[in-house]
Amino acid sequence: MDPSPTPATRETKRYITALNEAGKSIFTVSPDLHYHFQGGISYSRLYGTNATPPNRHANADIKQYLSQDGDVNITSFSNTAIAIPGGINFIQAEIAPSAIFPWHRTLSVDFVTVIDGVIEIEVEEAGDMAKKILLKPGDSVIQRATVHRWINPSSTSSARFVVTTVSTELPSHPNSVDDAAGKYDPFLIP
Repeated sequence: MDPSPTPATRETKRYITALNEAGKSIFTVSPDLHYHFQGGISYSRLYGTNATPPNRHANADIKQYLSQDGDVNITSFSNTAIAIPGGINFIQAEIAPSAIFPWHRTLSVDFVTVIDGVIEIEVEEAGDMAKKILLKPGDSVIQRATVHRWINPSSTSSARFVVTTVSTELPSHPNSVDDAAGKYDPFLIP
């Protein structure tokens, strides 16, 4: 997968701070963002950790994030997982004009804020009814491991949002999917 943004994606920067050997605050290595494309959305991991709270001893969290092997290290900047089991993921996403990101669920509580454009979030309700809310710049939603999808209602402008995902377990609800019993959840994405 090409890690570069598409012409429609606005390339941005992310900076990481750390402490040097003398305990002074510094800016540390911040590799170029690695862009992934799925269902009309381009997204990049701004940062990720595999534990809550993160392991900062000897910069372990930074070393894992900077790992070049995204296939092995789930917290690597190049890994495509949206939720990191046991950890935190900080993502920036841009949704193309008229794009609809398909129905999905992640095993996380997601803190989402729109920073540019408008986005609709649609969630399931009882029966076949669905509910949509229009989010404008500065609006936020806390998405709690529910089945949902993202829609850009604009036919001319892309929209951008940032998400912090915090790992969780499946909700214990009588109608929820029971992964422990091996039932398949068609909406679950990593």
